[in-house]
Amino acid sequence: ECHILSRRPDPNSNRGGRGKGQGDVGGGRRQIDKFLEEIKTKHITSADLANAKQIHIKPPDRVIRQVIDLLAKYVAKYGEEFEEAVRVDVSRNRHDIQATLGESR
Repeated sequence: ECHILSRRPDPNSNRGGRGKGQGDVGGGRRQIDKFLEEIKTKHITSADLANAKQIHIKPPDRVIRQVIDLLAKYVAKYGEEFEEAVRVDVSRNRHDIQATLGESR
């Protein structure tokens, strides 16, 4: 369910939910306004870019891109099963993963 576009019945309406086609306009507008404010706070201005450090990213080779694309399709199709397999793998190999990534607690 998309919370921004969902409409709940208006308790003040005499039509059982949508008075004259407007529905819950106030609540929807508040959600959209909140969303727009969040986007504005994350927006990077041109002044910010002048002081920003540029990072150049080298795209992966063709073979690696194919693996990434195949994995992305698998995750899109079998997301829950994939997530569970990752959780099991992480729980079994937690120490090796932490050692490899250099994380310590």
